[in-house]
Amino acid sequence: MSLGFEAAGFETLVAIDNNPIHVATHEWNFQLTRSVCADIETLSAEDILTSAKDHWSKRYPDESWPGDIDCIFGGPSCQGFSEIGRRNPQDERNNLLSAFARLVAAIRPKYFVMENVPGLLAPVNDSIRAEALSIFVDANYSLSAGRPFILSAGDFGVPQARRRVFVVGSRKDMAPVDVPVATRDRVTVAEALDDLRCLELYRSLARKDSIQLSAAALAKMEAAASAYVRSLRNGSDLAYGSYGLGYSRSWDRSIVTSAGRTAHRNEVRERFRSTQQGAEELVSRLQRLRADGLAPTLRAGTARDHGSFTSARPIHHRYPRVITVREAARLHSFPDWFRFHVTKWHGFQQIGNSVPPFLAETIAGEVIRALGSSPLKNKAKPEPRDDSLLTLGLVEAAMHYDIDPATLPKESRVRKPKAAL
Repeated sequence: MSLGFEAAGFETLVAIDNNPIHVATHEWNFQLTRSVCADIETLSAEDILTSAKDHWSKRYPDESWPGDIDCIFGGPSCQGFSEIGRRNPQDERNNLLSAFARLVAAIRPKYFVMENVPGLLAPVNDSIRAEALSIFVDANYSLSAGRPFILSAGDFGVPQARRRVFVVGSRKDMAPVDVPVATRDRVTVAEALDDLRCLELYRSLARKDSIQLSAAALAKMEAAASAYVRSLRNGSDLAYGSYGLGYSRSWDRSIVTSAGRTAHRNEVRERFRSTQQGAEELVSRLQRLRADGLAPTLRAGTARDHGSFTSARPIHHRYPRVITVREAARLHSFPDWFRFHVTKWHGFQQIGNSVPPFLAETIAGEVIRALGSSPLKNKAKPEPRDDSLLTLGLVEAAMHYDIDPATLPKESRVRKPKAAL
């Protein structure tokens, strides 16, 4: 959502998440945002506004604090509502929905955008949903369409069949935000991935996360790029990664990151190879991508305090293997300069938990129109962060944000003891 809102013309002052590894990845990608590692249930409106004001004064020392936040956006944890989960109304993570609403009511931005899964609208979640919506209404906000609404990412240029619920509110003294209508052409899996075929030749990607292409290999890859891929790689200056109206990031176009492949046993590869595109492999239950279709919803797996289960990764449409993190990023509309944690488990979790940037940009664009604003391209060119932020372990990441590792969620997965030999 940070990336999509930036692309539409917003500048995000403060971003908050309680997972230090994910916050470190956000910090690497968003140098001009203050990334805060905290549970929003422990923060007050004053805490957040103080952080925003302090960051504003450092970014704009000669300008006074505007005093009015344009928009608060976020995606409170969805696992308790997910249709593929247990849909437990008592899941403690569901409390984040009302925690988000209370912060909006206390900070009183002009607009807010809240994202979640369609399961939020299930009857079993009526009371949880009603509590959060009543907080917004009591705080004098009007809801776009008068209720939560569902958008499908595939209708907005994302090559993925991902449906998400949005609650968009406007303060009563502001113009309402329209519900977006589909504006982009459909993009297929092949359009998103087929220029990466040259990477299959690099055996080293079975052992490492990234590869540097020769000039000839880079030229071949870029010549095969679809219009969709070019939109993810090409900014106004080819030496910098760019995205909409967002600021430019220095990057080496010849380096492809998050491209490490998963090793499969030969019998698994044979099963994958014999699975038809669009079908489900009978043992793993993984779906094989259709070259001419949309990818299924990319999932995140579970956090360490809920089992640390790996996300289900679709099978590549051309090769007998599951997709890489970079291929998942392509199917999610992330640009190629965007970096993820080098560990596959974290990288897939970061993608699966995120809103596709194209979809976030669409929503943000409607908020911009309601504001009556005409933002310009952000011309900042900050220096890149230290790559070590993308390699931190959980304890290291916690210490980076001065968090006591003893307070981190405990591993809940029950591991079976090994049989004696």
